[in-house]
Amino acid sequence: MGGFLKQSTAAVIPFGPFLDKTDGVTLEVAAGIITSIDHATTGIFLSKNGGTGTIRHQGVTASVLDAYGMFLVTLDTTDTNTCGHLRVMMAEAATFLPVWDDFTVLPANVFDSLMGTDLLDTNAAQWLGTAILAPGVAGTPDVNAKLIGGTAQTGNDNGADINAILVDTNELQTDWVNGGRLDLLLDGAASAGDPWVTAIPGAYAAGSAGKKMSDLYQAFTGKWEVTGNQLIMYDTDGTTALYTFNLTQDGVGAEWNPDLRTPV
Repeated sequence: MGGFLKQSTAAVIPFGPFLDKTDGVTLEVAAGIITSIDHATTGIFLSKNGGTGTIRHQGVTASVLDAYGMFLVTLDTTDTNTCGHLRVMMAEAATFLPVWDDFTVLPANVFDSLMGTDLLDTNAAQWLGTAILAPGVAGTPDVNAKLIGGTAQTGNDNGADINAILVDTNELQTDWVNGGRLDLLLDGAASAGDPWVTAIPGAYAAGSAGKKMSDLYQAFTGKWEVTGNQLIMYDTDGTTALYTFNLTQDGVGAEWNPDLRTPV
């Protein structure tokens, strides 16, 4: 087996050995062998991938004697233009025994991947014998989920589902900001028509859950001040006192216990 050849690419192959027809042992090295090999009508024949043998493409590059009855023979791009098995044959009954060798012609990228640094191209056409869907954009596969976690999926449009979720949760996305419903619930500045007022009657009335939440909000955003033995928490306006805490126990500053502080 002569090895691999690259499709439609010229190659120099070692061809032989040529042995004298009389004893089948003596090596043929005479210049006349080259004349026979390169003859335009009776020289080397080729069978391409099982096809009928035909004379090597003309005109040829002159063959060269190598050693041990071997000759260096040039095949041109036409000689190697068919992928598959390539048989190279030569016979001249009056001079030497028949000579032949077999080669495999590979597509260029396959040859370069095996013999060089090219990447072996793969083109997926089927999955388990079924043709793959043609992509909407060339080179970008279209992926359709049939099972997720072993559960069959319907033909829902995930993009539409996501948009629907965003619409449904829009209030949560926007109402945390100033002026939104949640913000109004906390800071107590809701208008009479706000749906939170309807949902929680008296939400901002003194002592209500809404008012207490509002006060908690103020605790994080308002002003704190220590005056004498008292800690005063102001509204966000900085002047309206919301809560006042004594900083002493029984009027004795040294006995202050923060765990026993008492609202005034």
